Order: sequence, then C-alpha cells, then structure tokens
Amino acid sequence: MSFNYTYMHVFLYLVYFLETIFGRGLNRSVLESPVFSPMSKACLRFQYQISSPAIHLTIWGKTASNSDFEPIQHAELPVLFSDQDRVGSWNDVSVPFADDVIQFRIIAEKTGVSTHIHYAMIDFLQLTSCSDEGSCFFTICLITLKVCKSLWCSV
Repeated sequence: MSFNYTYMHVFLYLVYFLETIFGRGLNRSVLESPVFSPMSKACLRFQYQISSPAIHLTIWGKTASNSDFEPIQHAELPVLFSDQDRVGSWNDVSVPFADDVIQFRIIAEKTGVSTHIHYAMIDFLQLTSCSDEGSCFFTICLITLKVCKSLWCSV
C-alpha cells in the first residue's frame, strides 16, 4: 500500500491521564494501560507537568513472555523536574518501546519528604510509530475494542 502524502502522522490517543497530588510524605501514583498487541517500533508520547524536584516519572513495560513489569531503559528516563523546558506548562517526552511490549505503567513517585504539597500531571498520551524517515510501519489499535490493524506506507 502506498500513499502520496509528504507527511503522514498516524497515532492512537489513549484516553487516560494522571493527576496526582502528593502531601508531605513519600508516595507514588500509577497509570496502567490495558494490554495491547505488540507493535514494531512503537513510541509512547505524552505531556507532563511536575511541580517539585522530589517527584520523578518512570515507565515500566510488560512483555508477553514476562508477566512482571520491568523499567524501560532509555536516555529520556526517568523524567525529572529539571527536564522540563517550561515549569508550570506542559512538556513533551517520547519513549521508544521494545517490539514485544504489550502493556505499560507510568509511575509518578515522590522521593523526598517536604513541607509543601506537590503534584504531577500526565496527559495527551499517544502510542505511535517511531519509524525511520522515508517509510513507516504503524499499527492502529482501538484499545477499548482490542482490535489492531497494521499498515505499511512509503512517504
């Protein structure tokens, strides 16, 4: 299948978000995706806000061959307060997944005690292709219906 578009952007918006407020003690919040079909060269993209250096975000993945969640190892992780370009505004991050990831967790964790209330927010999640420029392989998934369709395209 070939398309005559100069730019093609196909993605899946995940209708999930995380808004958590941390009190003075240590704590964590978890956003967990439903199970989805493995995708080749998949990326998780999302926007976030973190209000304190004591909070960091980690991404964990689960594969069909391993029933335990394990941390995704990537240069962008963990996401820290100091990684934000705009404190108090939405910031973007993109994390590539291994081809066999079928589920993920985003964990917001407060690692230090403070006297103030702090927050972490995650929104605008997309599961999309991280394909090389010039050609792409993407899978469109309707997670609520557990249906996926894979397509090749040349750009």
